[in-house]
Amino acid sequence: MGMKNNIMFAIVLILGIILGAFLGDVLGKYETWEWLNYGKEIGLKEPFILDLYILKLTFAIMINITIASIIGFVIAAFAYKKYI
Repeated sequence: MGMKNNIMFAIVLILGIILGAFLGDVLGKYETWEWLNYGKEIGLKEPFILDLYILKLTFAIMINITIASIIGFVIAAFAYKKYI
């Protein structure tokens, strides 16, 4: 795989995660599909603030991993390998 293919693969995986999370959010409102939204948040609950008197930097990251986003990730990976 060349550098261009690696970047394309990463983009496809990110789009798969986003699409999976979106579908999980939409379908998770129905009782039958609630399990798609089961997941865990990983990251900083409160942002880290670095105050340098003339410059204030704020760092924060939060990742929400759900079953739907994992399914989207796996489908995107298989689709990429099969069609590209």
